[in-house]
Amino acid sequence: MSEEEQIKLLALITRDPLFSPSIIRTMVRKLSVALLALSGVLNAQQSNSQSATATVSHIPLSTASPSPALPTDTNIPGDDEEVYPQPWCSSPIYCSGDLLQSVALAELYEDGKTFIDKPTKFSQAQVLDAWSKVNDGDQENATVGQIEQFVQENFGPEGSELVEVLLQNFDTNPEFLNNINDDLVKGFVGTIHSYWSQLIRQVNTTATCDNDSCDTTLLELPDTFVVPGGRFRELYYWDTYFTFLGMLNSGLSEQVRETLNNFIHAIDTYGFIPNGFRSYYLNRSQPPFFALMVEDYVNWTNDTGFLDIALPAIEKELVWWKNKRTTEVKSPWTGKSHNVAKYNVANTAPRPESYLADFEVTNKDVEYTEEEKQELYAELSSAAESGWDFSSRWSKSPRASQGLDDQNPVLRQLNIRQLVPVDLNSILYKVHTAAASLYAISSDSNQEQIDAHNKRAEEIKEAILDLNWDNDQESLIFKDFNTTASDYSSTWSLASYFPYWAGIIPDSVSSSVDTAQSAFAGLRYTLDRFNGSLPTTIIDSGLQWDLNAWAPLQYITIKALEALPDNVTTQALRRPEEGQSTFSLVPSKQLGMDDESQVPIQPLYNISGSTSSKNGFTNEYEGNNWRDTLANEAVQRFISSSFCSWYSTGGSIPNMLDQLPAEKLALYDADSSYTGYMFEKYNSTNLVAAGGGGEYEVVVGFGMSNGVLIDLGSRYGDKLSKPQCPDIEITERQSPRRQIGPLYSGRRTLNYVGQ
Repeated sequence: MSEEEQIKLLALITRDPLFSPSIIRTMVRKLSVALLALSGVLNAQQSNSQSATATVSHIPLSTASPSPALPTDTNIPGDDEEVYPQPWCSSPIYCSGDLLQSVALAELYEDGKTFIDKPTKFSQAQVLDAWSKVNDGDQENATVGQIEQFVQENFGPEGSELVEVLLQNFDTNPEFLNNINDDLVKGFVGTIHSYWSQLIRQVNTTATCDNDSCDTTLLELPDTFVVPGGRFRELYYWDTYFTFLGMLNSGLSEQVRETLNNFIHAIDTYGFIPNGFRSYYLNRSQPPFFALMVEDYVNWTNDTGFLDIALPAIEKELVWWKNKRTTEVKSPWTGKSHNVAKYNVANTAPRPESYLADFEVTNKDVEYTEEEKQELYAELSSAAESGWDFSSRWSKSPRASQGLDDQNPVLRQLNIRQLVPVDLNSILYKVHTAAASLYAISSDSNQEQIDAHNKRAEEIKEAILDLNWDNDQESLIFKDFNTTASDYSSTWSLASYFPYWAGIIPDSVSSSVDTAQSAFAGLRYTLDRFNGSLPTTIIDSGLQWDLNAWAPLQYITIKALEALPDNVTTQALRRPEEGQSTFSLVPSKQLGMDDESQVPIQPLYNISGSTSSKNGFTNEYEGNNWRDTLANEAVQRFISSSFCSWYSTGGSIPNMLDQLPAEKLALYDADSSYTGYMFEKYNSTNLVAAGGGGEYEVVVGFGMSNGVLIDLGSRYGDKLSKPQCPDIEITERQSPRRQIGPLYSGRRTLNYVGQ
C-alpha cells in the first residue's frame, strides 16, 4: 500500500477534523520508520518508490571513540568550580550541572559537542543512578578514566536518533545545469547536486532504546529535514535559507516544504525557531530568515496555499523578535529614537555544546568574579545567536588575538549585546517587506497586514540609515552601531553589504557613480589583495568568522552588487594612480585601518611557492560595468575555491576528470579513499584550502556551501570559466590537450578596459 493510500485509509478511519493531513502524514511516516527499524532491512524495491519521504535507512554511524587529552588516572582539573543551572535547560544530564561539567572538563573527545549528541542507553533515572556511584559518590574527585568508563557504559552513538531519507526519482541531470557553459564547471556543479541524498534526515527516537525511555538532546520533529553535515547532525536555522537556494534548483521543493513544516512546528511549540534542533539551543535563535525561506519556496512553486499556515507562523516569530530582542536606541546624530533588534541571549553558564571552550574563556589564566563570568557567558551565547561565532566584529578589542595562537583574549572583550547589528536589522527589514508581499498573494490578501508590515519595514529602514550608515566621504559604509560608545563600530566586515541585499540603498549611492564605487571600494580591494573568496573581515584573529570566506556572505555580497541601480554602474572600475594599490581608492575610514600595512598579506603557498604575495595592486579586470565586473569575479572566486579544495581532497567526475594521483593528494593531507569535500568555510588566501580557526575542526558536507554553489552556478553559468588551482594540473579526460597548470590563482586573466 502506497503512502497516499495509507493516508486516505487513516482519514476514513479517523473522520476527525483534529487529524489534519499533515498530522496523518506524520503518523504514517513514524509508523514506517518504526517498522523499518524493527525489521532492520530495506527491500530493494522500496528504493524505487515514488515518494522521497517514504523510504528511510539507518545512517552508518561513525562514533567518536574517547581519546582523553589527560592521563586517565588524573583528577579532572577545575571540577570544583561553581556550576550554574539554567531555567531554560532542565536536563540533569545534558544541561549545566555537575555531570556535564565533569564530562566536559575530562576532555574525552576532541569536539565537545560529541558527548551531548549521544543519547543515553538507558532511562534518565538509570543513568543518574550510575552517575551517583562514580568514584563511590565522590564525583568531584573522580579520575578521567572513571568518567570515560561512565560515558562508555551509559551513552550510545551520536546521531543514532536519526534515519537517512532516501531520495527517490532524484533528477541527476536537472535543468539548471544547462545554464552552465563550461563542461568542467558543469560536471563539478552536477556532482555537488548529487550530494543532497547524503543530507536529508528524519528523527527516529525509537531507534535507540525500548519504549522511548532513553534521553536525548535531539528535538523531535514531524517531517524530514536537511542537515548541514559533519558534526552538525541536526536541523539548523539560518544555514537552511542558503541550503534551500540549491535545493529548489535541484527539484527538491517537497523536502523544502517539509523542512519549513518543521520550522512552523518549532514556532508553534517554542514561540521561535531555535539556533538548532537540540534542547541545548533552546535559549537562542539565529538570524531570522524564515519568512524569506517561505517567500523563495512560494515564488518557486506557486504553492500559495502554504501561506495559510506559514503566515501565522511568520507573525508569531516576529512577535518573539519584537518582545525578546528589540530595544529603543536614540541616535546621537538626529536625536530620533528607533526600535531596533540586537542579539541578547539570557545565559549565565557555558554553552553545553562548547562547555570546555567557554569554561576556559572565563577561567584559564584569568581571575573573574562570578558576575563577570556570567556576563561573559551571555556574550558568548549572544555571539552564537548571530551565526558569527566568533568574530572580532563583536569585540571591544578586535585585534587582541592577532598574531597569537590563543583566541581567548579577543573573546574576553565581546560586546555584542551593546551593538545594533546592521545585518540583523537589514534581515528584519527584508522580512517585513516579504511578509507584505506574501499577504498580497495569500487567500485573504489582508490589506491591514500588508500596510502594517510595509510601515514597520520603513521604520527599520529609517533606523538603519540613521544608526548604521556612515555617509562621511571618508567612510561611505554601513557599520554596526555601538550603543556603549554611541558611535559606529570601526570593524569592516561583509555585514556592511546586507542593506544593499535587502533593498536599502542610500540616496548618495544611488545618485552618484563615484560615491557608489567608493562605497564598494573596500570590497574591491579585498579581491585585489587576496587570491580566494571574499574574507568576512580583514582581521587575522584566528576566529573563524574573520579571515575565512563563508558561502552565505559570498551570496549576500553578490546580491548586494546586483541590487545597485544601472545609472551608477555603467562605467568601468576606476584605476589607481601609477604605483599605488587599490587601497588608495578606499575611503580612509572605511576599512577601520590607518594604513595598508595593517591588512593581512596574501602569503606564498607552501608547496611550491608558485603564487606571489599579492599587494592590492589592481587585477586586470575587463568590462564597462564595474558592478557586473566585481560580481562576476566574486562568483568565479567562490566556484574556483569550492572546486580546487574539492579536487585536492579526492574529487573526480566520471568520464571527465580523474582523481589526482596519490602523491599529489598526500600534499593536501588526502588519499585515494577521499571523494572530494565541500567545506563549511574556505580560506580567503588559498584556493586549495578549507578555512580554519574556531572551536572545532573544519566541517564537510556542506549544506549551505552546496546551496550557494548551485545557485551561483545556475545564475552565472554562462560567465564562468574553468577554475585555476595553484600547483594542480587539471586534465580533463575528454580533452587531453586542454590542460591548465601549474596555476596561480582563482581569478581569470582579464584585460583592463576603460578609464
